[in-house]
Amino acid sequence: MKVVWVSRHELNEKNMNILKKAFGDGVEVIQYSDTVKDVRDLVEFAMVNNADAFVVVLPPHLIQQLLSVTKLPICRFVVEREVREDGEVEFTPIGLERIVRIVVETERIV
Repeated sequence: MKVVWVSRHELNEKNMNILKKAFGDGVEVIQYSDTVKDVRDLVEFAMVNNADAFVVVLPPHLIQQLLSVTKLPICRFVVEREVREDGEVEFTPIGLERIVRIVVETERIV
């Protein structure tokens, strides 16, 4: 199983353990760390690398676009967020979820 990790950050040991639990010990991670300007670049990158899935850190509108142009599974880490006394924020990965769809409901205020 090959997954494309879409993030500027390197995976840590906790992330890898979650991926191994989800996809098996033989999971191979290929990182895409460039700024995503067009999701079709991600799809091409995945095709060239024979990837089976995406694991992403992307804003909702880019995830929605990616969902519309690929049939590959798109996942994201589930994290716990803790604000320390010094104001720093620490994120701890605790799971993985597949993104099925993105729904944004808005109401115009001006």
